[in-house]
Amino acid sequence: MNSLGASKADKNKFETLNAQKDNLFRKGAEELERFTKVNGKNQNILTQLKNIYGTLGDSRNFQRIKNY
Repeated sequence: MNSLGASKADKNKFETLNAQKDNLFRKGAEELERFTKVNGKNQNILTQLKNIYGTLGDSRNFQRIKNY
């Protein structure tokens, strides 16, 4: 993504890649949320969830996990 230029095609490619990244983060968060239901308060999992939600700009879920 860092090698993309400023052309319209590059901007479109950036948007596509950015959407793919966000989709992967959401899928990862779903799996980690399922894991927390089984494994409780695993700090590594909670930290990863906070990082994902922070990156996605999901402040509601970020705060929920932070206060878990």
